[in-house]
Amino acid sequence: MKKYISIVLILALIFIGCNDLLDKEPYGSFSASSFYKTESEAVMAVNSIYDQLQNGNVYSTFGLMIRNVWSDDAEKGGGGPGDTPQLEEFNSFQILLSNSLVDGTWNAMYAGIFRANTVIEKVGGMTDFNLKNRLLGEAKFLRALYYFNLVTHFNGVPLVTSTDVSQLKTITRSPAQDIWSMIETDLLDAINSLPLAYDASDVGRATKGSAQGLLGRTYLFTKQWQKAADVYSEVINSNTYQLMDDYSVNFLDKEGDNLPESVFEVQFASGTGSTSNSFEYHGWVRPRDVPSIGWGGNGFVLPTQSLADAFEPEDSRRKATLLNDGDEAFGTTYSSSWSPTGHNTRKYIYGPEVIHQEADANFKVIRYSEILLGYAEAISNGANGKANITGLEALNKVRRRAGLDDIATLSFNSIVQERRVEFALEAVRFFDLVRWDIAKDVLGPNFDVNHDEYMPIPLNEILLNPNLEQNPGY
Repeated sequence: MKKYISIVLILALIFIGCNDLLDKEPYGSFSASSFYKTESEAVMAVNSIYDQLQNGNVYSTFGLMIRNVWSDDAEKGGGGPGDTPQLEEFNSFQILLSNSLVDGTWNAMYAGIFRANTVIEKVGGMTDFNLKNRLLGEAKFLRALYYFNLVTHFNGVPLVTSTDVSQLKTITRSPAQDIWSMIETDLLDAINSLPLAYDASDVGRATKGSAQGLLGRTYLFTKQWQKAADVYSEVINSNTYQLMDDYSVNFLDKEGDNLPESVFEVQFASGTGSTSNSFEYHGWVRPRDVPSIGWGGNGFVLPTQSLADAFEPEDSRRKATLLNDGDEAFGTTYSSSWSPTGHNTRKYIYGPEVIHQEADANFKVIRYSEILLGYAEAISNGANGKANITGLEALNKVRRRAGLDDIATLSFNSIVQERRVEFALEAVRFFDLVRWDIAKDVLGPNFDVNHDEYMPIPLNEILLNPNLEQNPGY
């Protein structure tokens, strides 16, 4: 079995459970044969799938930095060319087969998938039907989320839906369309199984709206415009979510967690004795140490001037997203001299009182503004809307929250513009450019459409299983 362990890093045959979503201390290790004897054990097993979202290659440090510097929103930053050169390979579209972040991304996603597969296989004997149904819905939502990341990062990948490891020796890559189909099936099942909301003890778990939001995103990526409009209409008409009056509150430490705008977010917590449970990303991207301040940041993910220029003059999101020359932040005045690009990330960073790797802030995977802009995009592509607002009104709601005037016409360019500034530095932009088929136009001559839209399949995987074909050009 060790021959194939890289694709099944942390096999779901072994679980590390959690007391709850906010306390990520390891509860203990259990074999699948002795597990699921109680409902609490089944809940703990599902918690372990959520726990993998905190992995640094999924929704924390390197996973977020990769996706941001891969786009035109940010440069690598850090301490120079020799500081984490694996990131510079993404920044310059020269990813090597030896890049450890590629392996880390692949293994982290499959670790989550195998945890989900084990839950889906093992909870069938539970007597509490309602709880079993909900847990299956959570597991399928999370499996779909991991596969969504895999297919957008690598294109077609091995489709593994069981814990049978014997197949891993010879498994091949499934076409991307098969991965998208499985994601859709899992999310439709999840929608039928998940509640609209939870009580306080279970806040942070996937809801029906979470599954609908990810399904809508899936339909956008696969250009199924009417299906996207339909599912987004359901979320809008449910009146479950709302935009916060102040855009910036979504990204505060602790106070910004689980707000009415959040459709799904990864729950992080500090003070558990393990930095892997807290949001380490903020320490990597806040400004590099300035002696008079003592922030101790690493200064990665430096916003580009292109991003700064994308904001309209009155757009309140600019100050919430970027640190600009003269800005007051955390008791000091920011200087453009602190960054080679003249800007630092403001979103998801906190002051010197927050320990470098100990932020409590959650990462927002889906916000309600994505639902509104996704609906507007589907309508702009000819879909018929069923929401209680028009596509143009949905987009203008997002603009008004930012202090901007309404626009008169819904167009492709207005969608591109609004998504860039609304989700800037939230690890979204690169994949939008690819799915819109404008990456080459935006990212410039160094970007090769036939090569740079995806990561290479990790070399270790191909050495262990020659049936896995490499992506073009690697």
